Amino acid sequence: MIAAVGAAIVVVGGTVGAVVAAPASPTTFTLNGAVSMLNSGDLIQANGDGGCYGIGSYSDLATGATVTVRDESGLTVAMGTLGASDAAVTPQTGFVWGCDIDFAVVGVPDGHPQYQVSVANRAPQVVSLSTARTYGAVLNI
Repeated sequence: MIAAVGAAIVVVGGTVGAVVAAPASPTTFTLNGAVSMLNSGDLIQANGDGGCYGIGSYSDLATGATVTVRDESGLTVAMGTLGASDAAVTPQTGFVWGCDIDFAVVGVPDGHPQYQVSVANRAPQVVSLSTARTYGAVLNI
């Protein structure tokens, strides 16, 4: 009995050669999420168009900051950047009490039991595969 397992044996003009099939490309998904900051002092600034960014010790948290996704062993598997932001402002005082900055990391390989997601140089937060695929990731800072 002969079984095929991803390769073929080819006979051409009496010569035997092997054709090795290319490995199947892994499936990927887009990890959607947001960085969510609460202002416990003077750490968030509104940008004038309803958005926001971090200042002081939060200055690394702004549109364009790197989002890194690592597998369970710590190997980087995908990267993206922070995108659009939304400020939460108290109307009477203008105090910016919260800021959410969205991200979408494209090309995250499927099949890892969990992912470590970090923004800028912040400590990673662990997200399970099912949570990452279904709900995304919210990184509370």
